[in-house]
Amino acid sequence: MNVKLTDRRMETYGGCRWALGKEKRDAYLGEMCAKGGFHFYRDALLAVFLNSAHADFYNPLGFECVPGGAYMDAPDKSKTQAMTLVREIELPQPTARQRVLFGVLVTWRVLKLVGWSLPNWESWALLVMRGSPDALAACISARASARAAANRTYPAADAANIIYSAARAAADAYAVADVEVEAEAYSASAAESAARAYAASAAIYTGALNMVGLAHEAMR
Repeated sequence: MNVKLTDRRMETYGGCRWALGKEKRDAYLGEMCAKGGFHFYRDALLAVFLNSAHADFYNPLGFECVPGGAYMDAPDKSKTQAMTLVREIELPQPTARQRVLFGVLVTWRVLKLVGWSLPNWESWALLVMRGSPDALAACISARASARAAANRTYPAADAANIIYSAARAAADAYAVADVEVEAEAYSASAAESAARAYAASAAIYTGALNMVGLAHEAMR
């Protein structure tokens, strides 16, 4: 299901107001993160997981939407030249732990796709994915190794720096998992950064990044 998020007044960026059944159409599509067109998600769960890193709506409304005209897809979001909201939907409500797991899964997947290694972080991530109680103690080392890797590649905002920053954010999310708002922000940042690193590594990655699938995996 294609999903559009809005604030509680059915408004999006720049005060754009939406109404059910009324198509909005832009003169051009534009680039993914530039003016033109309308953003949406290919899945409601993906929308909820990434809201904090994108529009950051407080307590957003969710709508099934129908895209029209030209469109483009990225692993984390999509964009279309025209859009109609069909009906309001009930958005899923993942726990803080599920949000953290999503950030870890996406970052792990991108590291594997691009062939980079971050041993301490990866060992910790495996513990998180297995639900091991040992993950808590290993988190300190994971955060330190990711931070050191990000610092080594700073300020070159290239794919390596972005993915190591994502790894650090994923570990930070785990460390504050009991503080739901912070865990939500860190985990969304990790997943969004990992998606950007994946896009920046298009010449070397060896497979597809299915963030919808990873979002559903995080719920199991």
